[in-house]
Amino acid sequence: MKLIAILLVLATEEKWKSFRSLRPYQALIEFAGRLQARLGDRSWFNGPGGVMLVIAPGVAGAGLLQVTLDAAGGFIAWLVSLAFAIVVLMFSIGRRGADDEIDGYLRAIEVGDAEGAYLHVRELLPERSPENPADLHRMVIEMMLLRNHERLLAVLFWFVVLGPLGAVLYRSTAQLKGVVNTGRSYDPGFVEAVLRLQAFLDWIPVRITALCYALVGSFADAFHEWRTAAAEAIDLYTGNRGILIGSGLGSLRLHEDVAVAVDEAAYAEAFGHTVTETRALIYRTAVIWVTAFAVLTIVGWLS
Repeated sequence: MKLIAILLVLATEEKWKSFRSLRPYQALIEFAGRLQARLGDRSWFNGPGGVMLVIAPGVAGAGLLQVTLDAAGGFIAWLVSLAFAIVVLMFSIGRRGADDEIDGYLRAIEVGDAEGAYLHVRELLPERSPENPADLHRMVIEMMLLRNHERLLAVLFWFVVLGPLGAVLYRSTAQLKGVVNTGRSYDPGFVEAVLRLQAFLDWIPVRITALCYALVGSFADAFHEWRTAAAEAIDLYTGNRGILIGSGLGSLRLHEDVAVAVDEAAYAEAFGHTVTETRALIYRTAVIWVTAFAVLTIVGWLS
């Protein structure tokens, strides 16, 4: 059932764009804000307890429905389980690629509108503004790699491991770190607990993704950047992100290209090339993930 749900969702991704305006995980940020207003002065809330309280309703609801459908048995229950899994995957993946924003950015760069280009992707990037085109170039490429992991690969991993409950758990955790951009004053302990939980959930899928990057691109460069990021990491969360970004850039041998400044005449061509290469890497990696799971599923059926 999991394999069928994944294949149906990915095969019809372009068909359910109209549903992407529905953002159920955004409600998690609003829910966290209401709880923070009521319980923010409690020490237990500003840590793992608060994080668990925020994500518990969605995760528990998904888990309860999943267990109920699994226990029901029968073809009708199987169909309902499949429909439930498809809906959860659709909303958990959401707008993973940000293709509209990237395409708008490319068009602005082609006509020399650097400020307009930044406006296209501003909401997808960190709070800090880039100092020059090369910094913006790198930030966009990194965003593409991170977004593909958080909105697709890690979601699929936990969906395979735990079913819809796993997809909801991971996406809720990844979404919750967005509280730092809401303007509310969250205790550092709460934010740190969110990042620790995501780091724990990311440990395995990040390394699987990094290995895939190495296998489909330059293995030596990807593995070198992987080891460098792991050695320089100050904690598990930054280490995971460093491994993901470093192995991706290393796989395409872009770790130097996106770090150097380029003049305005060459900027559009250079950026367009790296975006194309990054999109190709993302596509190939997704194919490897799904193919590997399909093979394991078929082997399980046959055995």
